[in-house]
Parts: sequence; C-alpha cells; structure tokens
Amino acid sequence: MCATDIKTGSMRNPVFDSFFIFLPLAVAIVCAIFLKNDPTQTYLAIAGVFWIASNTHAFMTYVKAMWDQPSRKKYMPFFTWIPLLIFISCVSIWSLAGGAALVSIYYYTQLFHYVRQSYGLGGIYRKCSNDTTPSWLHQSIIYMFPFWALLLSMHHGFSFFKFEVYSFSIGIPLITIFGLATSMVVLIWLGHQIKNVIQRTFSMWYFLYVITHFIVFYIGLIYFEDKTQGWACMAFWHGIQYVLFVWNHFERISGKDAEGKITLFKPVAKNVVLFTLVCGITSSGTIYLIKILLSGAFIWAVPVFFTFTLMLNFNHYLLDAIIWRRPKQKEKVAKQT
Repeated sequence: MCATDIKTGSMRNPVFDSFFIFLPLAVAIVCAIFLKNDPTQTYLAIAGVFWIASNTHAFMTYVKAMWDQPSRKKYMPFFTWIPLLIFISCVSIWSLAGGAALVSIYYYTQLFHYVRQSYGLGGIYRKCSNDTTPSWLHQSIIYMFPFWALLLSMHHGFSFFKFEVYSFSIGIPLITIFGLATSMVVLIWLGHQIKNVIQRTFSMWYFLYVITHFIVFYIGLIYFEDKTQGWACMAFWHGIQYVLFVWNHFERISGKDAEGKITLFKPVAKNVVLFTLVCGITSSGTIYLIKILLSGAFIWAVPVFFTFTLMLNFNHYLLDAIIWRRPKQKEKVAKQT
C-alpha cells in the first residue's frame, strides 16, 4: 500500500496524499458549516452522502470483490445468500423490535466501521514511514476519542434519522475518568511525535492524518447535537477517503491481472469521469425513487426500501472487513512458516 519499498511516509505521492488527507476533511467541514447555517437542508446533505459515501463507496467494495475470477468465486456468498440472510434479519428486527432497534444497530455498526477504517488507514501511513509509534498507542489514539465522544452522546440521549437510538449512560464520573484517560493517551502520543522529530523518524503524513481523524469525529459526535447531521459530515469524510484509497489500490493491481482477466467494472473504476458518471446516474435514480416513495402514494414501500438499503450497507461492512483483512493474515502466516 506504500508508494515505494523505501519508507517515505507516503501512500502514493505528495499530490495524492494531500488530496487524500485534506479533500475529505474539507468536504466534511463545508458540510458542517452548511448544515449549521441551514439545518433544513439536511435532506440535501443526506442525498450527497448517498451519492459519495454510500453508493460510490459500496460500489468500490463490490468492484474489489469482483475484480477477477478468483475473487468472484471467493466472495460470491456476499452476492447471494449473505445479503438474503441480512435482509431477513433486518425485517425480523424491524417487525419484532421496531425501527428504532434496527436504526440503533445501524448507527453503532457504521460508527465502528468508520473508526475501524480510520485505524487501518492511519496504520498504513505509520507503516509506510519510519515512525516509531507503538501499535497499542496508535490503536488507542484512534479508538479512544470517538468512544469517549459516543459515551457522552449516549449519556444525553440522541436520535438518528428521527428514531430515538437505544443507549445507556455509565454516569458522568466514569465518562470524565475515561475522558481524562483519553487526554493522557493524546499527550503520550504527542510526546512520542516530539521524540520522532528529535530522532528524525517523524512522519508528517501520519501526523496529519491522525489530526484530521480527531477533527472529523469531534464534528460528528460532539459539535452537532443532531447526530444525523453529524453522521453526514463523518460519512462524507469516510466515503471520499475510501474511494481515493481503493482507486489507488486499483491502479497498483490493474497491471497484474493473470491472463488478462478484465471485468467490465475495471474501466469504470479506473476512469474518474466515467466512474463519476455511473455513480451519478445510479444515485440520481435512487434519490428520485426516494422522492416518489415519500410522495404519499407509495409510502407503504418506504420501510422495505430503507430495509433493503440497510441490508446493502451491512453486507458491505462485512465484505469490506474481509477483503482487506484476510490477505494480511495469510501474509503473516507465510512469513512465520
């Protein structure tokens, strides 16, 4: 995933890394300013999120899974019985426990998915450099702040897409203690970065990435009382990051196809204009469908549509976790043997 075998700290090159770190952050900040000034435009932000963060993001994951014949064979369950099982589970939860239960599961799952991706991307920048930050410290700095912010939100209670999210409070004293522990970890991490500067092992790209991580999760979990608006900002950041990351991955592996096994998705995924056009058409069609469903005549189909959407997202979360993690585990085993 690094630019070269020599540890330069870069994932590709300075231009790409600048776009990768600052473009998603800029979009998240602009979205935050836009929604803070005019909260009535939340639907417009959600539509944009669906285009960039949901539709485009998921499209990249499924392209990765269908990249060649071995991949399609390996991940075929994610295109057949697994989505069906997830859909049945979603319908069952909605029927037995109500929409709030399903939305709650979705909120917590997608938040973990966002943090987990950020942990992985930050880890890539760390491994592409000579940074000496211990793995435990990197993991702590990524996970602890969003978790503390979530605990704070759960204490006050919050809603997501107008559903009251199931939550509980561990009490202000324990939240304060965890916040202090998080602050201590941040100070230790900053101290380690100073050490890296002195030892000339400092990674500018890793440092900047972690800073953007804190900014975005502050916006999404603390700055906005309306967690739907906060989620939109985080989703823009998360989705654009993923699209850039996977595009970079496609560029690296596109010339390594055995026997020229090229799928129809590859030209689309590698061409920015064509990719944007395809995603724009599919997203516009879906958004128009949502408008029709909400018009009144087909209001009965709204729960089915959103359950189907949740199914696609849950399926994507599972697939995304597997397609990036398993090869790494195999590489570790191979090195040990």
